[in-house]
Amino acid sequence: MKQLKFLTLLTAAFLFIVAGCKKDEGNPAGPGTTTPTQPAAPTPTSYNGTTPANVMAIVRTSTQQTVPVLGTITVDANAATAVFGNPGTDKGTVTVTVGAANSQLGKLTTGGRVSYIFPDPANPTAVLTLGAGAQAAAFSVSGYTLTPNGTVTVPGQLTLTAPVVNASVPRNATLNVTWTVSGGAGARHAIFIADAQGHTLFKDGVANGSGSFSAAELAGFSAGTAWVYALTYNFNLVNSNDAVIVGEAVAINQVTLQ
Repeated sequence: MKQLKFLTLLTAAFLFIVAGCKKDEGNPAGPGTTTPTQPAAPTPTSYNGTTPANVMAIVRTSTQQTVPVLGTITVDANAATAVFGNPGTDKGTVTVTVGAANSQLGKLTTGGRVSYIFPDPANPTAVLTLGAGAQAAAFSVSGYTLTPNGTVTVPGQLTLTAPVVNASVPRNATLNVTWTVSGGAGARHAIFIADAQGHTLFKDGVANGSGSFSAAELAGFSAGTAWVYALTYNFNLVNSNDAVIVGEAVAINQVTLQ
């Protein structure tokens, strides 16, 4: 399994929008009850065999949720992130451009580590707009020139068709994951599963529209709440493979492992 890097893609407010309504509002969690936390969307760290030190990504996320009265709804949200080196250095101002709109990423400094995020925590209601189809985007960094360019194509909106939200998934059988993409898939595709106890499995290089986890792979997961992800992505290696620009579409359904 490829090493997996969880970029801090979302602020607390953004995570609330994407992963909110996970509890059954008709039966709120009582005292001492812990609501499982949905992991952030995964981003691979190996691109054509290289592991760039500098990563910029723009991600569109679709999450299906069951809401009292409304039934099953889809919540769409977009984010951008950037990290330069490890543990992360300050590269000035980072901006992502989609169409005619320029969105400046907020700068976060934690324990000496600098990272960039949109929406900016100082302005969590800001919106990064992407159409339903594939969309060109470009990063620019005031303290780090991107050569030959900072462009990438974000794939179209992805819809996870199986497993459906809140499905019961047996761990002793193959789990087939299927999806569709509206308006242009990425060049690569992957699936990911995570349970509430922190067990994860990322499978890159699957076919466009389908992938699977075997019973043997699921055996190491715990019963209970889990999340299944499908993602399609493009990437652009720049600066002699020292940096990568990633455009990703991901869909997430919460399920119950049996």
